[in-house]
Amino acid sequence: MEDNKKNIAVLIRTYSRILDTEALIHIIKTKWNKHKYTIFVVHNGENDGYLATNYMKENSHYIQVKENTGHRTGAASLVKEGFNVLKNRQDFSHYIFIESDFWLLDDNLIDNYLKKMDKNKTKIAAAIWVEKIRSVAVDFFIADADYLKKNSLLLDWDNHAEQYFAKYIPHEDLTIIEELRPVHLPRLARFLNLSIQLIDGDRFRIFPKATALTHHIETLASDKNKAIQIKKGLANSLAKTEIFPAIQDVPAPQKLYIQYFSKFIPQSWWIKYITKHLTLFFNKILFFK
Repeated sequence: MEDNKKNIAVLIRTYSRILDTEALIHIIKTKWNKHKYTIFVVHNGENDGYLATNYMKENSHYIQVKENTGHRTGAASLVKEGFNVLKNRQDFSHYIFIESDFWLLDDNLIDNYLKKMDKNKTKIAAAIWVEKIRSVAVDFFIADADYLKKNSLLLDWDNHAEQYFAKYIPHEDLTIIEELRPVHLPRLARFLNLSIQLIDGDRFRIFPKATALTHHIETLASDKNKAIQIKKGLANSLAKTEIFPAIQDVPAPQKLYIQYFSKFIPQSWWIKYITKHLTLFFNKILFFK
């Protein structure tokens, strides 16, 4: 098994989410064990008072970015600054780019998609962000290192990173991570009374098939320390193991299954898509007549 392990760089990007970052580092170091991971943390919150902790610096290759250019452009600058460090290393087969609040509770998903990428000869594994326009999620994705070095244009995101990413990744180079679909609750299911622990702002927080937990802790509780305790407790319950010792488990919310089955719920854009193509089809028939 040791010979099959890949050497992977994990680039965590963060601005203010210091508690999330520390927790994610802990998860990677204790629960990701199928491959060899080297953690890089790229951070641009220092000048705004979001100080990196000793734990972050001692357990990663810490990269400080002094300027924060804003929510969207700041994320792009973090990715590019981190990549500028990674591209000078020759020892990594793959890169994992991950937001600090995206907690993947083990690396089974990573291992499965590395195998699929090898089998399908694809170079990027990522989820669909908005199903309607088939944009590609940037909160978490896996990239072949050599491919990304040759195609670094993929990281020159504009203000719509997910749409940009989708535009510049050739279809044949992309493997879709199905366990992270859908990211958003379909419109037809928004009448359901779902827990804030499961859905926040029409965006899923828990992905049971991926064993992943994400999104903003401040919506779980106004006090950040209490909120991070809740998220850690949910992580323990979701993983069915003690990821965070001395943290009381928080039972997984009811209707957890809704995330997986949401991919089968009819969506309004399906009807528009079908209507459009049926119209084109019948117009062709009438034209040829």
